[in-house]
Amino acid sequence: MTAKNTSADTHCFAWDGVSFDVPISWELGEQSLRKGVSRVVLEDEARPRLEIEWVTPRTDIDRETVRKRYDRQARKLIKAADHVDPIGALATGWNAFLYHMPENRSLVVAYVLPPKTGAPFCFLHLHFDASSQESPQALVRSLASSFSCTPKGLAPWSVYDVRFVLDRHFRLVGTALHAGRKMLAFEWRLRRLFLWHVSLADLVLRDRTVEDWTAEFLSTTRLLPAFRYEADGEGCVRCRRKRRYPVGQFEEIGRMCFRCAAGCRHLPERNQIVVWMYHYRRHDDMVRLYQEFLPDGENPICGVLQEPL
Repeated sequence: MTAKNTSADTHCFAWDGVSFDVPISWELGEQSLRKGVSRVVLEDEARPRLEIEWVTPRTDIDRETVRKRYDRQARKLIKAADHVDPIGALATGWNAFLYHMPENRSLVVAYVLPPKTGAPFCFLHLHFDASSQESPQALVRSLASSFSCTPKGLAPWSVYDVRFVLDRHFRLVGTALHAGRKMLAFEWRLRRLFLWHVSLADLVLRDRTVEDWTAEFLSTTRLLPAFRYEADGEGCVRCRRKRRYPVGQFEEIGRMCFRCAAGCRHLPERNQIVVWMYHYRRHDDMVRLYQEFLPDGENPICGVLQEPL
């Protein structure tokens, strides 16, 4: 599954199983995952514009219960607003209300009821002030019509200049999103997958191959100190165990993961390097990764299964 095509003035944001189209100037400002609830805040150049939380309920949601709970929580907003308008003509499962606030500000509150068990329940706030150029009604309808969720199977991730597809078996456990270098860490049954997107590849690779640079880069991360890294053919980096860790480092022992695989890809059209490193147990784990991870959203990993691991 890949991110959807979007118009020139929007882009697809995809994160932790949900995706939707937003204005081109909106990007991730905050993100968190607590007790099974995912939360992200998208910002434009000046301020937060969209807050969205979602959780996957274990049983069907009673729509009347949700409506009554929303009505109770909305009472303070109703008192503060000049008036409230429901927003109609939305995709199935969507309910949205436009609150006209003082000082020519507006707030849209919306919630998305899952069509079936296994799909997420979402709650959204969209903020508009006097300088906002978008129509609240049109923006919500565009967001609702483009919204999709992937509870199982291959799901797209699309944020900043990061694009990849990963199976939902792998759960996000950490991020380090810095200018020019963005890392996301995932976990599946104590196996770990680290993924980096590095910008300005033309400068980084000016006097060396992408494989040589990746081997040096992985050595500096210190994430798996029991291994050293060597360039090993197109897109491949060999992970060799250091002699001083013959039976594993303490975290390897705790996870019962004693194997490591790594690879890289240069994407000239994006002037970007994609680096991945997988900490796993068995050859079957590597087969799973080969089937369930597409580094650039289109093409599978190169070379990782050419020889026994």
